[in-house]
Amino acid sequence: MELLHKLFFAFLSGFSEFVMVSGDAHQALYMRVTGIDKPDDLVVMAIHLGLLGALWLSCKKRVRELMYAHKLASSTRRRKTRTPDPSAIMDARIINTASIPAVIGLLLKNLLPADIANPGWISLFLLINCIVLYIPRLFGTGNKDSLSYTMLDGFLMGLLAVAGILPGISRLACLFCVGLLRGAERKYSLELSLLIMFPITIGLGAMDGYSVLLSGVALTGYGFLGCILGFLGSFAGAFLAMRLIRHFSDRINTASFACYSGGFAIFQFLVYILIP
Repeated sequence: MELLHKLFFAFLSGFSEFVMVSGDAHQALYMRVTGIDKPDDLVVMAIHLGLLGALWLSCKKRVRELMYAHKLASSTRRRKTRTPDPSAIMDARIINTASIPAVIGLLLKNLLPADIANPGWISLFLLINCIVLYIPRLFGTGNKDSLSYTMLDGFLMGLLAVAGILPGISRLACLFCVGLLRGAERKYSLELSLLIMFPITIGLGAMDGYSVLLSGVALTGYGFLGCILGFLGSFAGAFLAMRLIRHFSDRINTASFACYSGGFAIFQFLVYILIP
């Protein structure tokens, strides 16, 4: 893959990962249209590290609040100088609970058949993603925040996020929509979903690292440059997507994303027919 292709591939991967329409589906379409091969394991790992860096930069304030609250809660009574923020404590518990099924579910990806990345299957999963995104529109919006949200709600968010291992289904869409269906306020559901993406992305990076060790890929100067471009492209795309989706968080209409996912499914299938 040429360096320019790697850069654009990484940017597309990062951006599409956080717009609630599968990043894997966008990658598959780009590779099919351009005729390029999927980048090696090192570049894929760099892309996931770029996602992680963008998540940190976008959510660092809340992550620090969660870490500080945990530190206060775990200190002894004599050493406590301040009362930990109860909303931060509850958010941390919800994130930990959601992470269990979400991260363990990543291991199921290796059990999927090789032809699951066939454009026909991807089109089907994009249609399922469309349905997932449209369902919240059929129900009223809730007003739950971190003090009224429960660990069961978090577990259900993480459980449905496992579907993100299927190419065409967005993890963020699953997290966000389950949050809405469980009564969370829109902005809170989005922030919680992004925080849950942290452990999921770390898990993806760890799996990439394991694949690199197994494959024994040697890092050359050219390969190192490709990894740098993969990191930067993914970082830029993911950060831009999160800025946009946060900006419109109060007005997010999942039906719009559903229409895009459905239209993308049709387009993906047409490309599959026209470009054998």
